[in-house]
Amino acid sequence: FEEAIQRSRDGLIRNAAGMADLNAQLESLANVGKDVKSLLDSGFDNVTPAAMEELLAKYPDLPAEVRDRARELVADMRRTVEEMRQELEKLVGAY
Repeated sequence: FEEAIQRSRDGLIRNAAGMADLNAQLESLANVGKDVKSLLDSGFDNVTPAAMEELLAKYPDLPAEVRDRARELVADMRRTVEEMRQELEKLVGAY
C-alpha cells in the first residue's frame, strides 16, 4: 500500500514537472510565432535565410520540425517572388 502511494506521489511529481516544461514550450512556440510574423511583416527584403536563422537562434529548444518549416517558409517565399519577377520580366519583354 505504501509503495503504491509513493508511486502515485512520484507520478504526480513527474507530471507537475512536465507541466512546467509544457508551459515553457507552449510559451516558446507562441513567441516564435509572433517573431516570425513580425519578420514577415517587416518586408520582403528583410526576410532572408540569415534573418530567420538569427530569429531561430533565440529559441534553442524549438522542435526540429518547427525550425525546418520556418526555413522552408523563407525558401518558398523567396522562390515564389523570384518566379513572379521572372514572369513579370517575360511579360514586359513581350510588350
